[in-house]
Amino acid sequence: MQDVFLRLLCVRRADLVREPQAYIYGIAAHVLHEFRVRTKNRCVRFDSQLLERLELDLANESSSEDLAERLATVRELETALAQLSPTHQAVLLLQKRDGMSREEVAQALGLSVHTVKKYVFQAMAQLRACWPV
Repeated sequence: MQDVFLRLLCVRRADLVREPQAYIYGIAAHVLHEFRVRTKNRCVRFDSQLLERLELDLANESSSEDLAERLATVRELETALAQLSPTHQAVLLLQKRDGMSREEVAQALGLSVHTVKKYVFQAMAQLRACWPV
């Protein structure tokens, strides 16, 4: 948000801006794009305790076919999550994995509640596209 306002303050001819809200959204889109480019190669951090519980659950499975199927599912999920942008990953994992409310996620990431709702929707749509039922 600070980058957006900093760029807004640097506008030399603010009187030429006809739709300020659209102009701010355009600046924000550019800032977000630059953020994505900078963080493209970063990986998703997973909860190690959750992973350990999953491993224990998998070890307790009676059928080796069930075990192989669950491991494949975990790998597919990791691959699908890795295809999301870092912001979408963070929003989705904080809300779905960590059980945070939209308001808590918004406060933690410095986003609006509306943006968190939108990012969760977009991330879920991207996951569904990568991981057909």
